[in-house]
Amino acid sequence: MEVSISALMEGMSRLHHRSGRIETYSFPHSTSLTNSCYSLLDGTDGTLWVGGMSGLYLFDKQTGELSQHPLAKSIKVGECIDIYVVP
Repeated sequence: MEVSISALMEGMSRLHHRSGRIETYSFPHSTSLTNSCYSLLDGTDGTLWVGGMSGLYLFDKQTGELSQHPLAKSIKVGECIDIYVVP
């Protein structure tokens, strides 16, 4: 089991339950102020959606890559405070 943790000015962290190890991921091209994670949503395809001070990101659990969502890049999304699924 893994737990995702959002943090103000410290990016996003993943706690590996069995080992107790914590890995921290910073947003690409962020400063300490913009390295804030506000919201997390687990996608059905294994991708973790991450909302941060500098927009909407995707975290690939397989590769450990945190990248800005392509759509968010094209429409210049600002802060992403909450993420939810519309049924």
